[in-house]
Amino acid sequence: MKVLPLLLIVVMVSCSEFPSNGTPDNVPVAHGSILVLDEANGILRVLDPSTGRTADVATLDKSPTDIEIDGGFAYIVHNGFGTAQSLIRIDLNGVLPALKVVFPDGSAPSALKLAGGKIYIVFSGSNWLRVLDQSNPALTLTNIALAANYAYSLDLDSGYIYIADSGTFGSANGKLIALDRDDYSLAAQIASLTNPQSVCAVQGMAYLACTGVWNTTNWDTYAGYYDGGGLIGISAGLWNQAVLSNGLQFTAVKVSGGRLFCLDSGMGQSKLGLAVFSTNGAYITNVLGGKNFKGLDFDGAEIAVSEGYYGTKVYLVNISNWTASEFGIPGTGDLAIYH
Repeated sequence: MKVLPLLLIVVMVSCSEFPSNGTPDNVPVAHGSILVLDEANGILRVLDPSTGRTADVATLDKSPTDIEIDGGFAYIVHNGFGTAQSLIRIDLNGVLPALKVVFPDGSAPSALKLAGGKIYIVFSGSNWLRVLDQSNPALTLTNIALAANYAYSLDLDSGYIYIADSGTFGSANGKLIALDRDDYSLAAQIASLTNPQSVCAVQGMAYLACTGVWNTTNWDTYAGYYDGGGLIGISAGLWNQAVLSNGLQFTAVKVSGGRLFCLDSGMGQSKLGLAVFSTNGAYITNVLGGKNFKGLDFDGAEIAVSEGYYGTKVYLVNISNWTASEFGIPGTGDLAIYH
């Protein structure tokens, strides 16, 4: 794999440069709040689930695609759609000004993870993995060119970096790419996956949520829909692949308490909403069927999920009785709970 040189542009941004409809971005965000990306309008919003109130935290660059929280900071990557492709770090305690790192090259940063003092970002357009120093995000530690068609999602465990390559649109040529976490060498490449959109790694397993292939053969009934897809488990090291569920159009997967929580695209025939499985693929339950979700995070006994692009709802699901509370918000995308 090729290591590419990179020079990043860093901007320290004042509150006046991040207008937020009367709520300045240096107001502390309370623990237990839910931070929600308004992907369509480029705004970071906060939801207080105890009151249902929402407020704007900061105006972002175009098309914020992913948010992660660590050490009192929110880290957000932006696709930009041809404008500013960037990483923005916001101090949730309201002390430091926002830090903005502009990427002068690469295309379509789509997802990030924070681990071991590093920021890992995949670029789905240029198919790169970029690794930044978390203490100084302007410093690029390495930039890896991936043998991928559309590197869309990533996760890590102690040994590997897992990247979900969703493949060429309309085909079933997606795959999982596993890199050694120490030297970024290729550890495995598992092919023949149907459009994997999300990967989650835990306890020696990598789980992939696959949307399937866009099918237009039955326009009268479905007017075009995703077909195939499902949930796949791959064992790290051995790289054995098991289909845990099939024919389901999933866009995201996360693991908590020995259960797999999957978001349905809402664009296929399954329309399960938030679906829950055991780690061996046994179906447990589903709630909020028929909805198209984007964001997913956990907070103890509750799960927060947000609607996708141009959505207006966030839901908190109690995992003891599977009841859901609904909250209105001006715009949605990915989300993260500030623990």
